[in-house]
Amino acid sequence: MSRGAKISFQRYSESIISRLLIIALILPVSILCEYHRVRPIQWAGIAYPGNSTELYSQLNAFLESSPDVIISDDVCAVLMPDAPYIYSGHILAKGYKAISQVDFDNIIIIGAEKNYQKPAIYSGARYSSPMGRLPYDEALGNKITSLAPDLFQKISVDVPLPRSIEIQLPFIQHLFGQIPVVAIGVNNISASEAFRIADIIEIATRNSKTMIIGVSNLSEYHDCYTCMTLDNVLIDRINDMAFEQMTTEFVQGKIQAESPGVILSLLKASSLKQADSCQVLSYTNSGNITGDFDQVSGYSVVLFGKRESNYSDNANLFDKGYINYIVRLAQWSIQRELGLGSSKPQYSKSVLPGMTDVGVYLSLYQDGRLRGSAGSLFNKFAPHEVITIVSLAAAFSDPRFKPVSLDDLDFLEYKLYLLTDIRELDNPLNFNSTDDGLMINKRTYSAIVFPDEIDKELEPEAVLGRLCIKAGLLSGCWKEADSKLWKFKVNEFAEK
Repeated sequence: MSRGAKISFQRYSESIISRLLIIALILPVSILCEYHRVRPIQWAGIAYPGNSTELYSQLNAFLESSPDVIISDDVCAVLMPDAPYIYSGHILAKGYKAISQVDFDNIIIIGAEKNYQKPAIYSGARYSSPMGRLPYDEALGNKITSLAPDLFQKISVDVPLPRSIEIQLPFIQHLFGQIPVVAIGVNNISASEAFRIADIIEIATRNSKTMIIGVSNLSEYHDCYTCMTLDNVLIDRINDMAFEQMTTEFVQGKIQAESPGVILSLLKASSLKQADSCQVLSYTNSGNITGDFDQVSGYSVVLFGKRESNYSDNANLFDKGYINYIVRLAQWSIQRELGLGSSKPQYSKSVLPGMTDVGVYLSLYQDGRLRGSAGSLFNKFAPHEVITIVSLAAAFSDPRFKPVSLDDLDFLEYKLYLLTDIRELDNPLNFNSTDDGLMINKRTYSAIVFPDEIDKELEPEAVLGRLCIKAGLLSGCWKEADSKLWKFKVNEFAEK
């Protein structure tokens, strides 16, 4: 080789080595930069405390006041509310305290999102809150997007998380430390897209223990009664894991939610994870918190797994302390509606009964005479969580009486009924007028009667005829195909 060629080769070699050294130096820096990318915070100081010390203290207070609940290790998913902590903090605490007993390796959050039409995946950067940073599960996120690159929209690392997802992070950090998370935002997607998300999640998490957290309110911006009615139906469908039926009813408006896509994705994903039952740990609405019942949103925490928790213990329903607690809640609700400020009653025991198939009926008496009554027969709510709307309806919405006033308060007597063993009658005459209460419903007409109101000398046909008349119908309407009849057992509790 000539001397010129040697010099040229040497320079070429030095150039290659220099470039390799530069790449070697730059590569770790780029990896480090990627590792330190953090998605900005948007909702701290708005939806929850922006100061880490205050936030830590508030989380502890929520968790310490949350009732204990024993759940199965089979729980794989949970529905959480989307609201500032002033509304939802105590409810979120119930859900997170419950799943803190479950062993899992990572978390997928599917949250209500209003800015993007396609499902949004928040990838490429760690998540953060005033309590610090959470790792983005890059391996799981890549697996999800690779399974359906046409379905998901990757969101720039400069864009903050939606509120529904960001408010979950402090609870996750507080209870689970540096657990990897993948955040997915869902807007107004179709049922087929929601189910496709569920299919992808099932495939992507097949070899890992993953907790799926869906974040959506139930119905929104209705008066309290309409909200409770819609939410009751929705929770009934969720309880039955009837996600196929829900697709039609969402379109028809029979059920409503902040994000139907979140709920459908969550239910289908839970089902694919072999969940065959759910447990509603809590339900409330914003009216019960603010006192404004004109435009409310429904909030619920629902666990999905293979077995129900023992949070719901029907034996506790008839505990004298619990009955007194329900009645005190009724009194407090009416007083607050009339502008009297007082602290909300507390239950003395650490574990409250959970969701039950128990109806709640309240009658108000004054000087021994009926002053108003109302009830809710078909509930998936615990009695202490439905008593507020029932008591307000009895006091202020019974068309037979004037609304309760401040002058009436000291003279009111409360009679609470818990209705159990509720069964629809296939044979209208299959009831015992000594032991059974009855309810009829025909379109928008309905009426209820308790055993002590039934004339025991009457034949069953005559009893049903009077029930029809009480509902504003013709006496023979119970025979018609669109009339429905139920019987139930009555447990009566009188409190002054």
